Amino acid sequence: MTFMPWKDEYSVGVQLFDDQHQKMFQFINDLNDAMMDVEEQAVLFAIIEGLIEYTKKHFKDEEDNLRRHCFSGLAEHEAEHQKLTKSVIDFSVENKNHDSSVTVKVMDFLYHWITDHILDSDKKYSEFLKGKEIIGDV
Repeated sequence: MTFMPWKDEYSVGVQLFDDQHQKMFQFINDLNDAMMDVEEQAVLFAIIEGLIEYTKKHFKDEEDNLRRHCFSGLAEHEAEHQKLTKSVIDFSVENKNHDSSVTVKVMDFLYHWITDHILDSDKKYSEFLKGKEIIGDV
């Protein structure tokens, strides 16, 4: 069973962003699978690092496109991206420095981190883009 299945309710109506969100879900599912298979910590942290780097790219793509379409909530959205990125990096560094294992707590954090952001913040720009009839491809 997939830890974090993609659901239609997560779609923001922009194919690029939906594809990127699905890739982020896959990183989290890969991490969960590796954790359940009792992989070495180095493998787990490599997956986390991949997620962090991919997320940075996704956030940049989102921000660039929202800036191009003059989204009024861009500053708030960028601030949330910065906060989320810092939180996951801090969390990763803290776990590495204390030789902690990736646990259910980590998975819970990642699950809520991505779903809450998509269902709240990203849905705001989704409605904005729909209102401007800019949906599908940005």
